[in-house]
Amino acid sequence: MQLFFDSSRLNPYMTNPPEDPNLLALAKEKFGQHHLNDAEQKLFKAVAQNKEANFKSGREAEDMPKNWEQWNGKRTLKADRIVWLLTEPKVARFLSYRGLRITGAKIEDKLDLEYATVSVPLIFDACVFTEELVLEKSKLRGLQLNGTHVHKGINAFEIQVEDSVELSKGFVSQGGVVNLIGASIGGTLDCSNGQFINPGKIAISADGAKITDSVFLCNGFQAEGEVSFLGASIGGSSTVVMVSSSIRVK
Repeated sequence: MQLFFDSSRLNPYMTNPPEDPNLLALAKEKFGQHHLNDAEQKLFKAVAQNKEANFKSGREAEDMPKNWEQWNGKRTLKADRIVWLLTEPKVARFLSYRGLRITGAKIEDKLDLEYATVSVPLIFDACVFTEELVLEKSKLRGLQLNGTHVHKGINAFEIQVEDSVELSKGFVSQGGVVNLIGASIGGTLDCSNGQFINPGKIAISADGAKITDSVFLCNGFQAEGEVSFLGASIGGSSTVVMVSSSIRVK
């Protein structure tokens, strides 16, 4: 006598689990299969593998952000792709605790994270933002823009950052203010070897900010425009390091 066992009778609602789509598949569903360029596909693949998305060519002069106008489309990311990646709940599981790490990319259009809560550090190394970076009232784990060039300023009004904010190691902001008014920063504000260029206007303002640790405006820090920390609380004892810095207000 042969016995047949039908496991589905044990649970009439049992079905095969749905296939888990990968991040690139979700991105194609969101933006359209033919609307993601090679750089954006590379970004999503890197994030899914918990890797840095590195777009550098390996040629030093070409990779300098000051030469960004010579960069080709293989290094270009549209800002809305990054916003979706950071704010869409169903893709949040792909983000590593190490953070979103992008190197040597050009970010086109305004990257707008106003009011967003981002649970991982944002790390843009030697990148270029062609439009304003908007972080107003956002909540971030950490922010690193070392070596990055921002062409129309940063609006980080009342931003909350658990860890440090790094605008250093060749960071350049030009054509707009770096607005940190009312910011809350749980670590340091490091602007060492950064350039803040907004002649005749405010270059960087952190009025009323609360910064748990020190502020570094040193080691080649340059500002063309006003630098203001009016009413800021820094390190509990107003610790500001200004060595080898240059501030010029016209």
